[in-house]
Amino acid sequence: MKKKNIKKKMIPSLFGMFYKDNTEDGFNLVVNDFTPKEKDMLETLMNMFQKVQECYRNELKGVMNKERGYEDGIESLTNDVQKNLELGIKNWNQIQNITTRERGSYYELTLDFGDKHFTQTLFVIMYGIYFLIQRGIITDDNYNGFQFMNQYQMVS
Repeated sequence: MKKKNIKKKMIPSLFGMFYKDNTEDGFNLVVNDFTPKEKDMLETLMNMFQKVQECYRNELKGVMNKERGYEDGIESLTNDVQKNLELGIKNWNQIQNITTRERGSYYELTLDFGDKHFTQTLFVIMYGIYFLIQRGIITDDNYNGFQFMNQYQMVS
């Protein structure tokens, strides 16, 4: 009897994104991989996250290539990113019709990746959080940052 070759493959089972959670200007988004629809959303978010990382690397290259000093360029870029993140969260709250954030409250979120305004807003937020973590301005913890949980799936 021949043994089956079984491989372990890591698959993402959760994507979470947090910024100043449970405050007026807070933001959180968690998508679990439970239904086919949520799996599609999870894949879309993971693809967006890869684009965010790429955009960050390109932004840093651009700052390094400018004639102006690197530190001045980074400071200016950081200020712009922080302002855009604040605007992005305000837009997100309007899109999701979130008027208050109470501790322990959960909101039914509409994730419409076909809506260009929604997708751009989400990208701005994702980029802002990623940028601020990479620059050491915020700490990736339970209140700010990203969460990726994985599970093992046996595939033959």
